[in-house]
Amino acid sequence: MDQQQGWFEKGLFQRLPEDIQDSFTQEQLDALKVAFGARRWGKHPVDIRGTLSIWT
Repeated sequence: MDQQQGWFEKGLFQRLPEDIQDSFTQEQLDALKVAFGARRWGKHPVDIRGTLSIWT
């Protein structure tokens, strides 16, 4: 793949076997960006979760 990979490609390729990484066309990579919403990989800066008790 191209040396000028963006953050999406880097994150995607870290999760794929090496023999598959070079098989994507630019058109396929662009479609994957759209399908996944081009969100950044990793943790969010703020993680607020709680629980909701329905049966108390």
